[in-house]
Amino acid sequence: MCTGIRLIADDGALVFGRTMEFSPEVLHYDLNYVPKGINFRGETDQGKEGIKWQSDNAFVSWTVLNTDIVMEGINEKGLSIGGFFFYPYDEASFQLQAANTERTLTGAQVITLLLSICGSVADAKELLPTLNVICKEVPIPGWDGVKPTLHYTMYDQQGGSAVIEYLEGELVIIDNPLGSITNQPSFKWHQRNLEQYTSLPIRETAPIKDTTERVKEGLDIGNDKELPGGFTAQDRFVRASIYSQVATPMKDANEAILRVKNILNHFDLPQGYKKTALGENATLTQTTQWTSITDIKALHMYFTTVNNPNLQRVSLPELMESGATEITKVKFADSLNFAEVSI
Repeated sequence: MCTGIRLIADDGALVFGRTMEFSPEVLHYDLNYVPKGINFRGETDQGKEGIKWQSDNAFVSWTVLNTDIVMEGINEKGLSIGGFFFYPYDEASFQLQAANTERTLTGAQVITLLLSICGSVADAKELLPTLNVICKEVPIPGWDGVKPTLHYTMYDQQGGSAVIEYLEGELVIIDNPLGSITNQPSFKWHQRNLEQYTSLPIRETAPIKDTTERVKEGLDIGNDKELPGGFTAQDRFVRASIYSQVATPMKDANEAILRVKNILNHFDLPQGYKKTALGENATLTQTTQWTSITDIKALHMYFTTVNNPNLQRVSLPELMESGATEITKVKFADSLNFAEVSI
């Protein structure tokens, strides 16, 4: 379970934030820098070579499971993409393996390819229909044979926002004016479901204004509509969408970063509340592994981890100035530490 939102400041700053939930017992994570000129190859389920490409853009990304699987990242053109679990969900299925594998890659490689090649949501929309995206087993410890599906959210510096899904083997790209996303079911289902909780014009381009009339009295004069409070994807989508759209106006990126962090705090999953079945007898706990906040125009990513709640920042422009020519792990503090204060 993961939750994502986007906020837009008064000066045009665009900030995307997301939580990443999984089992800390199995989900190792790394922060990687990928410079221009790195060669990649798509995987297939036939042992043949898939699509070949080279990174035209440098990017910084989170990878998982001690692999090169990218779950989110931002590139030098300001294209930001996040992957969200879309499993188990019967309608979610990638495409069948094409006989000609020259355009084939796996669902776990989609973010890497798009960040490498595309500079905007429009670029990605043009490229995706030319690809053959298949499902392949992901090496999750203890989950032998699991082929999880993903769907993806993407944002750019021009304000573009869209969701990518593969439903019953067909590519579906839906514009996402609100910028919110969670997990299954389909994004269109979430949009329809949201309408019963708000009078906001949810299909207009963000940011939108809440014109609901309220009687102002007492200490609490905010929205009096009851929102679903559970941790299901359906409940989280409703809250994330409404919280992000009624947020107090922000003058710039710094205020938007703080506001995103404030909203995403409400989706931090207490460890032990949710569990994942692992075989017949074992279970794994779930919790929020990391929370990231991306300043799309400045190309900065702020984050906290399950082991370190202090906000840290990685700057893509600074990484690009490092001169690195190979994929490089970015060092960060992943243990509890404190900023000392004194009189």
